[in-house]
Amino acid sequence: MEQELSDLRRTADAIEYAYMDLCSRNDPRRDQLPMSFFRALAKLTLDKAQDGVSLIDVRFTATELAKKVIELGYVRKQPKDIGPDWVRANWTKLEKEIESRKDYLQEISRELNLAFYPWIGKEESVGGQGNYSYYYLIPKYFNESENTELRRFVCPEGGVHYIQESLTDIPRWAQWINGFTLDKWKRYAFILPGIIILLLLLADILLVLLLGLYTNISTVKWITFLIVSGSMFWMFLTSPLFLVPTTKIVMAPSWMVPLKETNAQLELKKIRTDAGTGYAIRELRLVVYSAKCPICDGRIEVQSGGIQFPFRLIGRCNESPREHVFSFDHVTRVGKPLLK
Repeated sequence: MEQELSDLRRTADAIEYAYMDLCSRNDPRRDQLPMSFFRALAKLTLDKAQDGVSLIDVRFTATELAKKVIELGYVRKQPKDIGPDWVRANWTKLEKEIESRKDYLQEISRELNLAFYPWIGKEESVGGQGNYSYYYLIPKYFNESENTELRRFVCPEGGVHYIQESLTDIPRWAQWINGFTLDKWKRYAFILPGIIILLLLLADILLVLLLGLYTNISTVKWITFLIVSGSMFWMFLTSPLFLVPTTKIVMAPSWMVPLKETNAQLELKKIRTDAGTGYAIRELRLVVYSAKCPICDGRIEVQSGGIQFPFRLIGRCNESPREHVFSFDHVTRVGKPLLK
């Protein structure tokens, strides 16, 4: 029991450590309400998880959680109603937030040499007067597959270590992409639309060529049609869904990501190996990779290398994007300075 309480207290401490780290990274979401609820829950836990206290008692009602958020000043503008509905709405947002930051929370826990990472739980009310929903922290222990990722590659001198954040609020038309697993028939369903588009484009180019050879179409129109068809063909060849099976990670197009995100990636990550065939089973994920700039402590975000670093993804500091530039490797998650 004492060990469980100790792990719970260390879990709460890890949340505050993570918040301070996010501040040092200038994370744009660090002071939003979901993170404020996370921190308030940690504070409540530290106050109550004392020696001799039963774990079942280290949980809190919506009223207790809301009062703590207000008391600690984590809300810029206090809402008119801070009742259970307010807590439930923000708790749902918090669940999405920590799911998107799962990789980051694991990284922080490994830095602290913990065998677990912070998570949350909720016990729903059975209904009726005097029955409440309870909210609490959980030290979520690393499972076997997560333990295999404990190895961290050495960060080069003057380099950076990237963390991964999952995207939330993905547009409805792109939600099917995030989590799409290329397994069994889905592997072919994934490439079928591309094959169809490619065949249609080739047929269109052939039609334009035939029109130019066997009809009285003007040279200007013929060249225009040819340029348009060639541009469509080039757009297909350079589209993220076409490139990601080869490169494993590309910049996500704007139609896949929320408007507030400027630099997001589409990654094809290996999640397991098929025991029968030995082939890697991969999953599409919409993610954001960021790091703390070792030069100015600004936020580094991964983006296209452009003309300066063609066919590469690189990390650029938001404070000095021309000078504070680093390489990016999504496997090792480390980068070295690209400009001397």
